Amino acid sequence: MPGQRGTEKRQLDGAALLVRLSGGTDALLRREADRCGLSSAAWVRRQLVDLLGSDPADAVPVRALPPPRPRPTADLLAVAGLREAVGEATGTLRQVAGLDRQRGGARLAELDDAIDRLILAAADLDAAKRQLVRGEP
Repeated sequence: MPGQRGTEKRQLDGAALLVRLSGGTDALLRREADRCGLSSAAWVRRQLVDLLGSDPADAVPVRALPPPRPRPTADLLAVAGLREAVGEATGTLRQVAGLDRQRGGARLAELDDAIDRLILAAADLDAAKRQLVRGEP
């Protein structure tokens, strides 16, 4: 069974066991499971397998889920919105440049310059977004 993908429920065909714990015991169990990088159920299974001397493969180690990402800040959402708008403006200007090129390219240099400036602005917004994600000022 080790190495198989899926939830514990799909991997294990045995009975489920509900055990109620006191707050202190639950906190200790979760702390120890986190230290081992396992879900609480996988940690308890490992302890039972060791205690009872059953096949080690029966422990079915399941990694603990990573903590959820924090909600994005208002600043991050604003920068992301600006980045999207700059991307759309760049796409629109590229279409306009294509039409201008078909008509002889009278304003092509001006459009290309504006596109280059928008691309630089997008890169600056991407850098600002990365800083906000990392929590840098």
